[in-house]
Amino acid sequence: ADLLVHQGRVWLLSAEDRREVWPSRLLVPGEAPAFVSELVQRLPDSPTEGTALAALDDKTILFCEDRIYYLSGDGPDDTGQTGRFTGPYLVTAQQGCIDARSVVQTPEGVFFLSSSGISKLDRSLTVADVGEPVKTTVDAYGTCLASYHDPARSRASWLMATVDDDTIILIYDYLHGLWSLVSTEATNRLRAMTLWQGRTVVGFSNSFEGET
Repeated sequence: ADLLVHQGRVWLLSAEDRREVWPSRLLVPGEAPAFVSELVQRLPDSPTEGTALAALDDKTILFCEDRIYYLSGDGPDDTGQTGRFTGPYLVTAQQGCIDARSVVQTPEGVFFLSSSGISKLDRSLTVADVGEPVKTTVDAYGTCLASYHDPARSRASWLMATVDDDTIILIYDYLHGLWSLVSTEATNRLRAMTLWQGRTVVGFSNSFEGET
């Protein structure tokens, strides 16, 4: 996502300069997030712009199209006297996230769509191509419209679409390492998908439907 709530702050990728990440001041209940330029973090050596943000334990993950960075530390308090951010540190210059809508945060790590398919950044900051069994399908559909995490079933799901708006749902059971595909043959093409009260809710071009 371009927006992340993590470590008591809101994090934003700048719309004007995608190599800048803006963490807010510490959140205060009942008050809107406040941003100051002194907290801005920058990716100075990245040849490509930032694409997505994610949280992984105490780290803030910064994705570009072809590389991954992370920031650590709690950052300064509102007096500026204690705490700081450290980084950004490079995780890999071989892989990155090509679509923010594909990012799924789970206890196993962060899943995302890379140029090689569905990948996972685990909690040791190792990147793995877990989507190899469905790579042909991912390549055929190409665009991620939505994704979500279902913690009760230990699953991550992605709604993928072709240029002709044909859609399919990819489901990964990360507890057992198993993939499944759900065909979405319908007159009204799927446009959105999320988890609500433990149920998968999908949005068509002119309606919404829920299923268990």
